[in-house]
Amino acid sequence: MLNDREFDKIALQENWGAIALEAIPPQRRSQYEWIRNYFEEVLTYMSTSTRPGHKVFFGFVSDKSFNAFAATGAEDFIGIHAGLVEIIRNAFNRIINSRRFMPEFLVGFGEGGLQFGAVDLVSMAADLYVEEPSDSKRKSLSDFMQKVALRFFVLHEFGHIWNGHTSFDNKEVHQLKVISELRAAGSVEERAIEDQTLEMDADAFAVGLVLEHAESGDDYELPIIPDLEQIRPGASRIFFALVSLYYAFRIFDVNTFQEDDYKNLDHPPIPARIDAIMNTAVAYLNEKMGWEIGQAAGIVLISARMSEKNYIDVTGKNKEEFDTSIYTNDLYEPYRKLLLKEWHRLYPLLNKSKRGGNLAPPREIA
Repeated sequence: MLNDREFDKIALQENWGAIALEAIPPQRRSQYEWIRNYFEEVLTYMSTSTRPGHKVFFGFVSDKSFNAFAATGAEDFIGIHAGLVEIIRNAFNRIINSRRFMPEFLVGFGEGGLQFGAVDLVSMAADLYVEEPSDSKRKSLSDFMQKVALRFFVLHEFGHIWNGHTSFDNKEVHQLKVISELRAAGSVEERAIEDQTLEMDADAFAVGLVLEHAESGDDYELPIIPDLEQIRPGASRIFFALVSLYYAFRIFDVNTFQEDDYKNLDHPPIPARIDAIMNTAVAYLNEKMGWEIGQAAGIVLISARMSEKNYIDVTGKNKEEFDTSIYTNDLYEPYRKLLLKEWHRLYPLLNKSKRGGNLAPPREIA
């Protein structure tokens, strides 16, 4: 159940700066209302199926020290920074309105009024207001990709609670145990790998539910890509969902995978998270959604490669100044093995405190 008043009380106590929906400008408010309604759908489903009556309080905050957070005290809380919503909207509207976005797949798909220049995703500040694409087809695609990204962020925070991370974690703010999605990484060497493993687990919780909804959910007018549809009918929707997730991560972090990153970050490097999400997507499509393993691996591989290539094209970057690939990086494989080892260690500990969800099997990012 949701209780805005209870969230506001805790937000005031913790100085998070709760934002009422009524205070959001009307032209922007619908996106916030959609997020809140979606969260209530998720909570209703999870509570009904596994833990009737369980309370999770939800709200929007102005505190700029995080994009989102999950917290556990007497009850559970999830807060989304308002800037996250604005940046996602601004960035995807700008991306989809670019002639550089997936031109090989979007020939003839709403080409009116498109921009020719490179897109600076780093400048997508929350105080901007980027108009949505004027063409209805492009607008539909932008809406779809925004919703995929926002679903993922909501479900990621829900995963922290449902899989027991906030009950297990020892970072306390007054009487709350908090896991936050930090906007800037700090030095937390002592707990770095443990924290990063919890983030990977929350990612894995979220990605499967996002893909399920993308395959059979909202009625959007999306491009149908014949070559992808030959893999499996509906593969075009999964493709654009995975591209959405790739861009969602790149919007908030443009760093490459550097030596010793994993020793002083409380979140995994973005390239590592993208890699884990793509591998988890293969497993989920195959095991939960009935795709043959070849179909699942095929669509995910195409999505990952096309996303990396297109990100360079859209932003005007090149391989010399920005290496988007982690697969040829010698640092990555030992780091991934370290994460998996930690995941196995935490698995039985988290299992005792989870709310009713299932921890992501470690083999899903193997």
